[in-house]
Amino acid sequence: MSPYDFFEGMGIRTWPNGHGHTGVNHSIHSDYSAIPGYFEALCDSYGEEKAKAILDENRHNTVYFPNIMIKGPIQQLRVFIPIAADRTVVESYIYRLVDAPDELTARTAMYNRMINAPTSIVGHDDLEMYERAQEGLMVDGLEWVNIQRLIEEDEDFEVEAVENGTTERQMRNQFHAWVKFMTMGQKTEAAE
Repeated sequence: MSPYDFFEGMGIRTWPNGHGHTGVNHSIHSDYSAIPGYFEALCDSYGEEKAKAILDENRHNTVYFPNIMIKGPIQQLRVFIPIAADRTVVESYIYRLVDAPDELTARTAMYNRMINAPTSIVGHDDLEMYERAQEGLMVDGLEWVNIQRLIEEDEDFEVEAVENGTTERQMRNQFHAWVKFMTMGQKTEAAE
């Protein structure tokens, strides 16, 4: 429900091999209220400077290519498991941090139910969109899906990059990694 400029300003970071995250500058998780006692427990374990660094990192989604997504601020891990060309199982896991307050785990469980469950306020809309995208990919229309939003000439996916939060660089980065890993060890015409 945030305005478009919120997502543009959020920022996206990509790393080589298809990895990346949204929420470089801020995310929908940035304004969560503090959990009583959590900051103090982090300070006891890591010192104040490291505790602040941990809590200041509010990524939206972190993607580890090819199929893992982590939401650190709410301790959630999602695994995307392709089972056929037109079927994918998405498993959502929440985890409890060692010695973290119970309230943090309760917030995580509530978020997971509210966002990812089929009966949630968000999940059913996402599932509908996934189904429609799959149907669209099966039509006899255009052969290609355009993921050129904010493309830059001579993009280098072998280096870390930070860009506008609405760029499709993360998708291009994943496809670049896919091609790279699928063709490893193949002879090229230039090498022959």
